[in-house]
Amino acid sequence: MIRTVCEKCGGTEFYQEKTGRNRCAQCQKERMRAIYASEAYKTKHRHYDRLKRRRCSSQEYNKRLKEQDGKCAICNVKLDDKLRAEDPLIIIDHSHETGILRGLLCDNCNWGLGNFKDNPKFLLNAIKYLEYHQVETPK
Repeated sequence: MIRTVCEKCGGTEFYQEKTGRNRCAQCQKERMRAIYASEAYKTKHRHYDRLKRRRCSSQEYNKRLKEQDGKCAICNVKLDDKLRAEDPLIIIDHSHETGILRGLLCDNCNWGLGNFKDNPKFLLNAIKYLEYHQVETPK
């Protein structure tokens, strides 16, 4: 009987990679955490992972971005696909019921829609509320 061991720590509970290398479950978790946390992975895969999750082609994404003039579909802030915290990320907005792409949003507007549960009635009530309580600024 051949006994397989982890190449890194010598453990016997292993995960066999597609490459044929053997690592124990713990070493594999550590390896994947390091890969996913690396800037190289984030830069290379972040954009394409989001497209794949939303079933959006690169062509459709670029078409929407051009149609929206590179701005959020709601607040018109200039969208930036960089990884810096101060830049608004481009969110691929979609219907949670149908999965259909609705547009590209900044992170704030996407959170806003989510907090209102994508319900137009809630949003209209919020507009009425803000308009009713709007204070005129003195001149």
